[in-house]
Amino acid sequence: MNQRWSGVSRLSGSRYKRGVKTIYLIGYRGSGKTTVGNVLANRLQIAFVDSDAEIIARAGKSIREIFEADGEESFRDLETKVIGELAKVVSAQVVSLGGGAILRVANRESIESGFVVWLQASVEQLSERLAGDATTATHRPPLANFDSMETEVRQVLAERTPLYKNCANLSVFTDGKSVDEIVDEIVRAQGG
Repeated sequence: MNQRWSGVSRLSGSRYKRGVKTIYLIGYRGSGKTTVGNVLANRLQIAFVDSDAEIIARAGKSIREIFEADGEESFRDLETKVIGELAKVVSAQVVSLGGGAILRVANRESIESGFVVWLQASVEQLSERLAGDATTATHRPPLANFDSMETEVRQVLAERTPLYKNCANLSVFTDGKSVDEIVDEIVRAQGG
């Protein structure tokens, strides 16, 4: 089911931040963080960094290969190092984080000084996007042994949703929206 979500959801007013230099995009894999991040950075004329791409470049192998060869803990250690370094950058940037980046307290603490946008999508939409992405199987590790993509998405989202919600200054539902519509909502929330 592809339902259209309505508008922007602003989380608690005390966490709404104008004028921050770094905008972090969080959310489940397939929520559009990289695509939206590229367009948002272009619109704002600032740098864009995909933390997963940075990890892949440093490790010289895909995330799936890191998981298989070195284990998830090793991947998470490298992810934490990359996020910590990105959080120290003083120039304006948009940073898309991997879907599980919020699992570690250190990562959540690193991004709290920025403006954190949670890109949300329905389980059905995420499952459809992931099933239609050829790189999902070859470059991303399965998160557990589930009987279907939809079951995996539903289970992992249930575990991560409270963390995404607690980190986010802004939540944007992406189902049925174009990338430009999503970017417009983020720019408006930033006062642009």
